[in-house]
Amino acid sequence: MELLKKIVQFFIYSNVFVSFCVIALCQSTSIIIGVDSSHLLPFVFFSTLFAYNFQRILRFSSSKEQSAHLEWFNNNRPFIILITVISLSLSVHYAFNLSFSTFYFLIPASIISLSYPIKIIPLGSQKISLRELPIAKIFLIALVWSIVSVALVTLENDSFYSLDTILLFISRFSFILAITIPFDIRDLKYDDLSLKTIPQIFGEQKAKMIALYCLANFELISIFHFLIGDFSWQILLALMLTSLLSGILIIKSSQEKNNFFFSFWVEGASIIMYLLLFLIPLAFGILAL
Repeated sequence: MELLKKIVQFFIYSNVFVSFCVIALCQSTSIIIGVDSSHLLPFVFFSTLFAYNFQRILRFSSSKEQSAHLEWFNNNRPFIILITVISLSLSVHYAFNLSFSTFYFLIPASIISLSYPIKIIPLGSQKISLRELPIAKIFLIALVWSIVSVALVTLENDSFYSLDTILLFISRFSFILAITIPFDIRDLKYDDLSLKTIPQIFGEQKAKMIALYCLANFELISIFHFLIGDFSWQILLALMLTSLLSGILIIKSSQEKNNFFFSFWVEGASIIMYLLLFLIPLAFGILAL
């Protein structure tokens, strides 16, 4: 049991799991619009792994919070630095598989990701990071994840300039926003009040309602996309079930829940989406034989 706990901690705290979550979203996009994005996945995985660990190194170096994640990080700092360096090298290597035009679109996402924890924005007599901009934190996360999982995939498959991409981008942004709000609920005990996160402004229960409204927007756009697009009703069913399960996780979110609930189950909603998109059409295809 102790070995299993250490393995789970490694996958979550080293950000390997969140990197797989971003890959799952890219694969979800591929299924919905019917393209192949397999050549993108190594770049997406290692660039996500680098970005998250780079942010953790800077953030935890000056952090005052006391958490299991911070304790694990401090005990494994040399290992995390090694992973960060290796993932950066592999990100650069696999970036050469991308088309030239994609690099231009990745610039804003890269700038946000790399400067997210760095205090470079003047505010009065001090400087703050993007992460410390009032209200902005979860919107920046949703924007970057949507760029990587939708814009990058469609750009690489010459289907970026289409209504399908616009609808998918908006629905994906809404979905990521919804499952990110619970993390601000988790961090209520740590976040400075100057961040003005949604739970800080509206309270825990209203923050959950806002997250559910975001899921409702995700559902409505997905239904509209189904009505005017060409993906199957099985895919729509998978998206609706994803929203239902994500909604249950949001409702169950609270400050009392442990970090595993958020970092595995809520974060894992992205993997749930991919699994449902893959398995439901497959299951109905087998039944139709």
